[in-house]
Amino acid sequence: MNEYTVIEKHDGWAEVVLSRPARKNAIVPPMAIEVATAVNGLSTQQDVAAIVIRGADGAFCSGVDLKVLQAKQGDADYLGE
Repeated sequence: MNEYTVIEKHDGWAEVVLSRPARKNAIVPPMAIEVATAVNGLSTQQDVAAIVIRGADGAFCSGVDLKVLQAKQGDADYLGE
């Protein structure tokens, strides 16, 4: 199960929804991994001709979550993801 994204399949296409609405869908490294994994997986499916990436609750993405990056500044494993 994904923590930061939701995958919604439709007739011939799919959506990858960024789902951190409390932070305006700001990206953290695990979210970026989830998006890449979802897009890679969906791109190999014959019944998916298009992939749309959108944000939850009226915001696409506010960018990188600077508060998380500052808090994890010394954590090379987290930032290395």
